[in-house]
Amino acid sequence: MTTPDYISPKIRVQIEEKLFSIINFKGRRAEEVKKTLVTAALIKDSVENKAKEFGILPKTVRNYVEEQPQVIDQMLNVIKTISAKELGGRKRVKISIDWTSIEYKGKPVEGLGGSEKGYAWNYATATTRVKGKTLILAFTRVERVSQVQIIE
Repeated sequence: MTTPDYISPKIRVQIEEKLFSIINFKGRRAEEVKKTLVTAALIKDSVENKAKEFGILPKTVRNYVEEQPQVIDQMLNVIKTISAKELGGRKRVKISIDWTSIEYKGKPVEGLGGSEKGYAWNYATATTRVKGKTLILAFTRVERVSQVQIIE
């Protein structure tokens, strides 16, 4: 999800509530993990900083995401469904494809790329802008495939 540099507090609360309602991790620290991920994304901060704020270890957040990938997939599918409804019957839209790498330190995860500083979660998104809103059309984790394959 792309967010502007400034989000009014009222809009931020609405976005948080929507994301909280569609992220369903299971486990003892699920609520803290959810809050960490959502607030870090909305204020463009690191998971490490936000995890400390909610009293959990960054590794706990990573473990939840690695062990329950279906939760993230489900959230993204809900977001894509919302985006498709916003598009309505449009037959043509301009699409932006972004490739993002988020580096982390720690154990390697099979299929993830490396970087000079350690390892990286790599993902690609396809987005469009309609009526002032950024809509996510596609999202995929990049696991050692070419950029051409991602675009296809």
